[in-house]
Amino acid sequence: MDIAGAINKLSPRERVISAFTLIVLLVLLPYMFIYSPAQEQIEVKRQ
Repeated sequence: MDIAGAINKLSPRERVISAFTLIVLLVLLPYMFIYSPAQEQIEVKRQ
C-alpha cells in the first residue's frame, strides 16, 4: 500500500486528527516505556 496515496485520500480534518494522534503516540510511548520505568528504578534505589 502506498502511504502517500493513502494520506492524500484523507480529508483535511482526518489529516489533522491523524497527525495529532501520531504526535501523541511519539511522545507518550517513550515516556511510558523509557522515562517512567527509569524514574521508578531511581526512586527504588534512593530508598
